[in-house]
Amino acid sequence: MLTHLNTKAMQLGIVERFITQLELNLLRVPDQDNGYGPVKEALADLSELSDGEFDTETATRLAEHLEQGLGKWQRHLADRDEKIEAYHIRRYCDGLRTPLKQSVFVSLLRFYREIPRSRQTQSKFDLVLTRCFSTQINDLFRSMTVSREEVAKRLKELYQKWDGGESPGSSSPENVAGFDDFIAENDSLLDFPSLTASKLFDRIREYKASLSDRFWEPAVAAAALECNIVVGNHLNGLMARENENLGERFGAEFDFAGTLQDTSPNAGERVTEVLREMDKQDPLLSRDFAEQDLRLIRSVIDLSSSGENIDAALSDVPSLFIESPAFQQAIRDLSNGEASLRSCSEDFEIELDLADPIMDLNPAFAGMVEQESLRLTLTLACLRARDFSSYEVLSAKTDLIREIFSRAEILNAELSSEASEALNGMQRLTILNAMMGELVKTERAFYLAMAPTRSASSDSNAATQRFTN
Repeated sequence: MLTHLNTKAMQLGIVERFITQLELNLLRVPDQDNGYGPVKEALADLSELSDGEFDTETATRLAEHLEQGLGKWQRHLADRDEKIEAYHIRRYCDGLRTPLKQSVFVSLLRFYREIPRSRQTQSKFDLVLTRCFSTQINDLFRSMTVSREEVAKRLKELYQKWDGGESPGSSSPENVAGFDDFIAENDSLLDFPSLTASKLFDRIREYKASLSDRFWEPAVAAAALECNIVVGNHLNGLMARENENLGERFGAEFDFAGTLQDTSPNAGERVTEVLREMDKQDPLLSRDFAEQDLRLIRSVIDLSSSGENIDAALSDVPSLFIESPAFQQAIRDLSNGEASLRSCSEDFEIELDLADPIMDLNPAFAGMVEQESLRLTLTLACLRARDFSSYEVLSAKTDLIREIFSRAEILNAELSSEASEALNGMQRLTILNAMMGELVKTERAFYLAMAPTRSASSDSNAATQRFTN
């Protein structure tokens, strides 16, 4: 009994050091009262006993004292861990020059299995399990260090040790089969657009969350681990093939694959934070492949979004500026020739980096295509300048904003090929290009601003920064 408790004390000590390192990494001051005091006293009493003094009554008293202390210490660590996300663990581990020893991950597995369960603790257990039984073989791919069957076997043995010899219950074949189905479907998705359209990551996250306590069963956890590796490797490979430079950079700089399978409630918003940080260090959009880069960025953010970040209580969200009477009147004036892009931009105090012929064009003398393109150009610029400061508004108006983006893309695709054949072909092409330039800048600002602003006590100042145009 005392050996079992002593082992738990050593493992909690490893967890304590790990959490402390994370807190320091996040520029937080670790709690001075670490909860270890009662455990330290019990262990000291134990070490002072000689074999002759060690009797059943003393052992029972020490075991009770030690068990109570371990419970208090574990609860204290759980309170500290509650302020840490799976994202922080992932970033910390990826930033280490030398991977952590397996004993650290085993201690963390025990910790996350024994504290109160939630989507956060499930996502951390899932992450720690994956890192415990896999290794990074290059910038894009991970490999399991043992087979799925061996992982299940080792988990069963660990659970028995932790639970005092009690054998864990058997897993339901249906729960294991769910992950096998995801793996099989993943293998059939042969290009990145197909993977994006399949909503595979949404369904994996939902399935993991639906398993609740069953997720910890050895065979189920082992199947989830293999799914993480196989689907994650496939994603990284398809991203690199879709967009060689940016796709490979994504796979090398951050574990997007792991985050996209993360059941944490706010995992999706962390993706946008990472993209903003990456863009700040080195712009994500290249000059020659801006639209291609933006498509990949958009797809990655769509993959990470489960819709849970939108607060259902936001029934009184303010309207967008582009929904205001003033803007709607400007659109009418622009269409009937009573205003130009230049006059509207001056009235609304927005900057439009367009050539003078476009800025001063009188739409009344242009065709319907040109008029709609000019209206969309002004709409996109006003969205970017006036409506991207509030996450709550963006969340509530996402569908409307994406409809505007989609309309601009459709208009460009339908008409750009015909522009050279029309009587005013060059003018039409120039206007379409101006609209698409505004679309690229506005989409970039939108997709990379879709994370809530955090308070000053957050772990990173980068979370409060937004991309500039």
